[in-house]
Amino acid sequence: MSKRLFARATLTCASLCCSASLRASDGAIPIYQATTITASGSYVVTRDLSVGGAAIQIQAPHVDLDLGGHLVTSTGGVAISITEASSITIRNGVLDGGTDGVVVSLGSVAGDAVTSVVLERLRVQSVGDRGLEVTTQRPTRVEVHDVHIVNATGYGIYVAGGRGCSVRVRETTIQKTQRGIYTYGVPTVDIAGCTIRSTTEQGIDVTGPQDDPPGVASIVGNILEDIGTDGIEVGWVAGGAITGNRIVHIGVGTSPNPILGISLARGVSTTSGVLVSTNIVRCGSTSVDGIAVAISGRDNTIRDNVVSDCRSGIQSFAPGVRIVSNESLGNSQYGVYVSAARCVVESNQVRGNSCGLYLTGATASVPYRDNVLNGNTSAVCGSGGSDKGGNIF
Repeated sequence: MSKRLFARATLTCASLCCSASLRASDGAIPIYQATTITASGSYVVTRDLSVGGAAIQIQAPHVDLDLGGHLVTSTGGVAISITEASSITIRNGVLDGGTDGVVVSLGSVAGDAVTSVVLERLRVQSVGDRGLEVTTQRPTRVEVHDVHIVNATGYGIYVAGGRGCSVRVRETTIQKTQRGIYTYGVPTVDIAGCTIRSTTEQGIDVTGPQDDPPGVASIVGNILEDIGTDGIEVGWVAGGAITGNRIVHIGVGTSPNPILGISLARGVSTTSGVLVSTNIVRCGSTSVDGIAVAISGRDNTIRDNVVSDCRSGIQSFAPGVRIVSNESLGNSQYGVYVSAARCVVESNQVRGNSCGLYLTGATASVPYRDNVLNGNTSAVCGSGGSDKGGNIF
């Protein structure tokens, strides 16, 4: 980086001269105390920082901030604050204390240019509210990779956005927070390979845009344990997949009933075209339900899941839901519960429940076939459904 470009960087509270001797060996601009960045460029923290307010404020586009493996401690503010910036990368360090770890606040801009926010190889700990927070009114791509968040009074990761926004979270660990990951109004959400433990509320909560076009959610291969309320809750999406997740011991917090391992379309939200497949849900409580599709969650598929040790294993209150090739085992009430039309119940292993298959409401024409329903206190309950053969009672 030239001396002329270096001189353009205004670093509030830091009197950095233009001398090349103060730069890091890779040409990045060094930061060694509380700093406001107002010019584009690469920056590196060169020692541990401890400040009473914000440690680093970024107010410029195209900034690459390497924390250099150092500890950044805030005793009364946001560790890193980003405002009105674009194309930001923050990586490689520990953020400790203060109100929040990283807060990004982006206002609206003209046009469809996409802002990128990349957060990687970070540890955020012991914050008074949120680990990572992004609120944006412009098209924004948020990437979170290899981040570890522990002991946040608020949400681990919170992203609120609108048209043109996307969130991608990979290989991230969140522990002892309110909610693990919460996205609101973001059209495209992709969460994979994460571990979330010991939350007081939902493990993963994806609420898509409440207008056209609806959102798409992919939640794949995550581990959720000791979750306060719902393990995974998805609403206002039309398409995507919830697959290969392991959800164990949920409902350990306080919440209105019902608490669910996987919840589609809770409340008034709509959810359609979602595949819920190859998940393991073990509730660990007879007051918690396994997988449920609420009344506005039509035309989803529940396939090849294993649900056990819950109150009810699989429930559909919505029409057009296919419940196929699941195992629902050892639940205190219903193995499979259906109360809506156009559903299909096929090739499931339903054993060890109080009632294997409960069909009620508008289910008179709902077919059930080729299910294993033996070993339940009652194989089939309720007044609905149409036995199409191949069932084992």
